[in-house]
Amino acid sequence: MDKKYQWDLTKFCKDIPECESRLAQLTARLDKLAQSKGKLGDEDILLKFWEQSHELINDYDECYIYAFANLHVDYLNKDYQLLTQKVANFGALLSDKLSFVDAELKSLGNDYLSGLLQKDKFADWRLYIDRVMNDNEHTLNEDEERILAQVSKFSKGFTAIQENCYNADIQYEPALDSEGKEHKVTGGNASSYFYSTDRELRRNVANSQLKAMQKYANSMAQTFIHQIITNVTIAKIRHYNSVLDRSLSGKKMHESVYNNVIDYTVKNQDLLQKYFSTKKKLLGFDTMYSYDILVGLDKSNKKYTFEEGVSLIKEALSILGDDYVKMIDRAISERWVDVYPRDNKRGGGYCWGSYGKTNIILLNWADDLDSVFTLAHELGHAIHHYTIDQHQKIQNNGVPIFCAEVASTFNESILANYLLHNCKDDSERLILLDKQMLELVGVVYRQVEFSRFEDFCYKSIEQDKVINLEILEQKWREYRFGPYEGVVDMSTASTLSWENLWHYYNASYYVWQYALAHMISSHFARQVIEQKPNALSNYFEFLSGGHNEYMVDLLKRLGVDIHNDAFYKNAFAEFRRECDEFVALAERSLSS
Repeated sequence: MDKKYQWDLTKFCKDIPECESRLAQLTARLDKLAQSKGKLGDEDILLKFWEQSHELINDYDECYIYAFANLHVDYLNKDYQLLTQKVANFGALLSDKLSFVDAELKSLGNDYLSGLLQKDKFADWRLYIDRVMNDNEHTLNEDEERILAQVSKFSKGFTAIQENCYNADIQYEPALDSEGKEHKVTGGNASSYFYSTDRELRRNVANSQLKAMQKYANSMAQTFIHQIITNVTIAKIRHYNSVLDRSLSGKKMHESVYNNVIDYTVKNQDLLQKYFSTKKKLLGFDTMYSYDILVGLDKSNKKYTFEEGVSLIKEALSILGDDYVKMIDRAISERWVDVYPRDNKRGGGYCWGSYGKTNIILLNWADDLDSVFTLAHELGHAIHHYTIDQHQKIQNNGVPIFCAEVASTFNESILANYLLHNCKDDSERLILLDKQMLELVGVVYRQVEFSRFEDFCYKSIEQDKVINLEILEQKWREYRFGPYEGVVDMSTASTLSWENLWHYYNASYYVWQYALAHMISSHFARQVIEQKPNALSNYFEFLSGGHNEYMVDLLKRLGVDIHNDAFYKNAFAEFRRECDEFVALAERSLSS
């Protein structure tokens, strides 16, 4: 494969020997940092410790990204398998050596920490200090923190089992299309087949996936359940009310936000019924099956090369200005992107990076419009993090999960609007409106379905109830399939799809925040599209926000109050308008 289609990871480490050498250097630096134990009551020592520990962790992140990103494009590469183990071992050592920090800061007391807020030399650390003070309630004593640090060595094993199972061990049966042609199915390309206009191919890929998942069903159920148990146990040890409580901690976000996202989505499930009943007519199906949900209305199978996709994205996002477009050019010329699927490569797509380094993007480009939207999505992440780095110090460079997906889905909204504005006729417009509705289904409704299932699992374990494979499958049917009852026949759908959802293993209560982020990004996108006063400046202020200010406060200042019911009512009013436009145009098309 041409190198221009493979990402350049040398900005993190030149090669494996350099990565191993840097890990050795980090170990020496860590030992020196650990000598600050018992001395953090000295303001100057504390400030220097914070600065050096953030630099060390960021340097470690570079080694971590180098090792795991290389593994993600070749899960059977033994050199990178070994390197990731070494990197993970240092991570455990890091947690162990610095386990004293939180306990010592707690022992110094919040009066000491609040006093630092008044000092000029801590001006850039004020929000960080505030978060430390909030965390003190859940910090244990030094011995207990050290034990939890040791636990991290094996608690990540469930994630490793899941990732290796689905990216290396599982072998999918090839799938035949309607002409009898055989298609190779992998973890990386399976999802792309569900956009195909060949119904026989879609059905056979679904069967291939289901058979593969069934082979590991019992083992993966136990892996998943024990991941849940581990997270519940740690939350209890840290005196959180629940895993949900822990996931919201430090964001100034009330649990009402989670409840509103779930409740408003459930209350508006009639949009799903309305959309799919209309789409079933457009597709001419007597029965619509689960493997038909993602298929588009465009029967031309129009192809987009990677270069054509980049060009289209640049044209659409030019509304954001020349500097934004130049960042896209940088992403391509500097090889941020690993473009095409291949054997043993991780499926899906992501964006990843460390402070001070431009991010990398993993894709599995399939030459279709969905690949174009995925690239626009991941570029949104990459440029968001780059913008934060340009405006924030290292301790403030992060972004809370519920805002992590705003810039990405914003890009998709702008791209969709550009395509709608430039479509040639009603037929093309209907295709694009369908694409928007599928985005709404995928990013809002589906993620809420995922989250309701996840919430059931956590609450069951938190209440000391027993769950097993049979219960997991039953609840998956209820939460995942229930909203489609009467419109889409889900009898052929897998009840095991939860096995392969990465976020369940790596970020508890993450998925519902996709829905919240989509609601936020829809607000910003509408403001920009309609050229409202200060729309662009507000959006770029959001992009540069980082952790310099609580994002709940920043958003409220920019006109987005996620604690107000009006926000959710307005979001679903906009989603309903999109659905109504699709249905009206579809009915005209069907009657003509």
